[in-house]
Amino acid sequence: MPSQILFFDQPRSGSHMLLRMLTEHQTNVKVLERLFSESRGPQITWLQSENYANGVDPQVREKWSQGIEKGLLEWRDAKQEVKANGHSLLIFCHAFFPVAPEIILHYLDSISSPKPASENFTAIPDELLLTADTKLLLSIRDPRLAVPSAYRTMAKMSLASGGGRPNYLVTTNLIWSRVMYDYFHAQGRETYAVDFDSLADPAYVRALSAKLGLDPANVASTWAVATREEVDNTHPMYYASQSTLIESSGFMRGKMAKGVDFAEEEREWQDEFADDAALVKEMVELTMPHYQYLYERRWQM
Repeated sequence: MPSQILFFDQPRSGSHMLLRMLTEHQTNVKVLERLFSESRGPQITWLQSENYANGVDPQVREKWSQGIEKGLLEWRDAKQEVKANGHSLLIFCHAFFPVAPEIILHYLDSISSPKPASENFTAIPDELLLTADTKLLLSIRDPRLAVPSAYRTMAKMSLASGGGRPNYLVTTNLIWSRVMYDYFHAQGRETYAVDFDSLADPAYVRALSAKLGLDPANVASTWAVATREEVDNTHPMYYASQSTLIESSGFMRGKMAKGVDFAEEEREWQDEFADDAALVKEMVELTMPHYQYLYERRWQM
């Protein structure tokens, strides 16, 4: 049966790899990738302002709203298209993109112990978010790997120190995924939290594909490494965030949390991140309870 899959990811969780595994060879799914991405620039501008906690500049808010409206229009058009051809629709974006600044501030105030969401906390209307056929997919990864990786990626994008503490906090914290999980679960929608290490098993990905209404036979476990020409034609910002996947040919076991000596990993942060090592450690500690919460509820075969 055709379904609407909302894939809200944790940055640096292998989400683009999972997206490739699930959809590369599918013939019955339309993917909207980087939806609401135009709202991200104004969000960064706001979070990097000195007085971000006092509110958002009206011009910045207007640009953020325009990005949201453009994404919603694209979503509605896609809904009409897939309804006509009987295909599934997969929406892919970071969970914090469609969250209004004042809502972000509200959750940052209780970031360690959020209350389960009783209402839709995004700027996405329920008519799109909670259709009867909607399934929620969340990708998660141990913060001791995901958070430092986010720092490195943002450095490549010329966002020093994770783009500043407020931006780094919003980007790396799993509070958005946790609240989204609780909201969808309370609404009786199918929810699937998927940990990165689980993707090492092709059978797991095929079973997940079936749960999402996709064809398990069309799951991709390997793919061609990008050619030099393809790399040269990739946008620098996209390459900065996706270089590992672009240059891979399948699941990367060396990125798994299993077997990692995290005590040694944390000792190495001081050499790698210097004055920002404490910032990285703080972000890990702030998001770890949410990761553990979702990990305990992760989908297992």
